[in-house]
Amino acid sequence: MFSDQALFFRQSGHGYLPNHGQQIDSQAILTGKNPSIQKLTTALVDQTATTHAASVVLDAKNGTVLGIASKSNLKNTNIALTNFPAASLVKIITAIYLLESGVRLDQETSYPARYQIAPNYQAIQTKEEPPRLTNLKNAFAYSNALAIAKFFWQLPGSAEDKLNQFLQVANRCGYNNQRLSDLKIPPPTIDDTPLRGGSESKQLLKLGRLASGFHSSYTNCLHQARLLAAITTDGKLPDVEILADKKSLLLKSEFPETSIASSNILKDLREMLAGVVSTGTAHKRAQAIFPDLAHEKIYAKTGTLIGQLPNSFYHPTYFPVIDGLKQWTVAEYQGIVVASVTCKPVEGHRGVVQELCFKTLSSICKSF
Repeated sequence: MFSDQALFFRQSGHGYLPNHGQQIDSQAILTGKNPSIQKLTTALVDQTATTHAASVVLDAKNGTVLGIASKSNLKNTNIALTNFPAASLVKIITAIYLLESGVRLDQETSYPARYQIAPNYQAIQTKEEPPRLTNLKNAFAYSNALAIAKFFWQLPGSAEDKLNQFLQVANRCGYNNQRLSDLKIPPPTIDDTPLRGGSESKQLLKLGRLASGFHSSYTNCLHQARLLAAITTDGKLPDVEILADKKSLLLKSEFPETSIASSNILKDLREMLAGVVSTGTAHKRAQAIFPDLAHEKIYAKTGTLIGQLPNSFYHPTYFPVIDGLKQWTVAEYQGIVVASVTCKPVEGHRGVVQELCFKTLSSICKSF
């Protein structure tokens, strides 16, 4: 979903950037504008214990691609510009929507203590246990999908209103709602137990899965790097400058004067992204690579998609179907953004994408 306003790369023929009207030959060699960072990015991607991996290194201040690297066993596939399900990266969109709707960082909600995700992507409790409390900041830091969805459900308004407002935020952030046309959701009856899957809450549950990353959106490394650059600077998606066959190519921003959110919302969002690193899902790996982590200001978000989504979620124009674990990490430090994705990691290397992202970020900031 949302693919057409993201920068994407077709798998055959030509890549098309629809908001720029520009064509890129699919056989073009894409590189960053800093030779040393390009070499480092390529080396770290090549060393990654996965079948498919990619990283994009972006200067957050001016949108220059400093390095871009991809490896895959699929012919003519640039993983760095290939769209995959965004999984929990979509929580960035949801966080902006929740903050704009008046949810505070310290506002609490309850969620089931024990649950599993059923094949239909519904969350069901596995054991009767008192619900737990968490606040918005911690729910985001630990990528607590059920709590994020609960915040979403509890907002006033119909499901259709929520969907429309969510899509407005997504569009501002460079996504597109073309493939969400089938999600015209009628206003449901909102009960107090949406996680149990009762008939009166199924439509809202479907929307909650979208907002929390279960009902996935599509994104790619370059798109996510641009989005984090906007969040950590002035709120505007930057123009992107990259080398295609050693020739400079400028990709103009589709909304050059539009901020993705107000300065106050961006400030709260940055605090949430910092929490992902200081205490949340990225803390362990970041701590191993940044020994002085407590004194650093690093913004990051992680995402994980386990298994393969139903075939209806895939669109072969946008990305190839790759079974197995897909993981994302996007992070910013000292004005440098790194967005990394890995697919099908070697057994025992589930967290390899965080290592790739943070090692790239650390190496660049120490050496250049």
